[in-house]
Amino acid sequence: MNYDYVGPWSSTTGFLAPLFSTDPHDPHSIEHSIASYEAAGVPPEKLLMGLPFYGYSWTDVEIAHDGLFQTGRAVTGDRPYNHIQSVASSFSAYREDRSQAPWLFDGRTFWTYEDPVSIRFKASYASHQHLGGVMIWELSGDTADAELLKIAYRSLHDPLEERIFKERTRKRPLGNGVPIPRK
Repeated sequence: MNYDYVGPWSSTTGFLAPLFSTDPHDPHSIEHSIASYEAAGVPPEKLLMGLPFYGYSWTDVEIAHDGLFQTGRAVTGDRPYNHIQSVASSFSAYREDRSQAPWLFDGRTFWTYEDPVSIRFKASYASHQHLGGVMIWELSGDTADAELLKIAYRSLHDPLEERIFKERTRKRPLGNGVPIPRK
């Protein structure tokens, strides 16, 4: 599972499923999780990258850094992407450059979720890492026209250029000091 790195169990906002960590010592990223499995001997073609079609929110969030990595009151439960998309116009939208992870913030409420840009980025990365594919939790969270599912499918078959990811990945030790394998 490559999601739920943060959620309602945390009093601090963050990214639901960051592809890359913003901190080289933070193991909470998809890149790190996949590298850990590979370092343990799991072949990449046996791994699936999880894509969440939902998000989490916090209220009473501190305003610094547009709400990102700030304390707040976590809202219990998740909400599907189609709901988040329906309320997004009342928020300012932000994107972390390295991971392409989106978030919404209105000065009080913070949302972490996935959108077509982040799904394209992740599915393309899965393709270049020669993973077995992706899995989704859950399809009912998508829009009626399957916006996220379609972009995931297209990105697995026609991924972004690999150089985009080489510029973003870092060689760093795993939690046990084993270097992350690179191809």
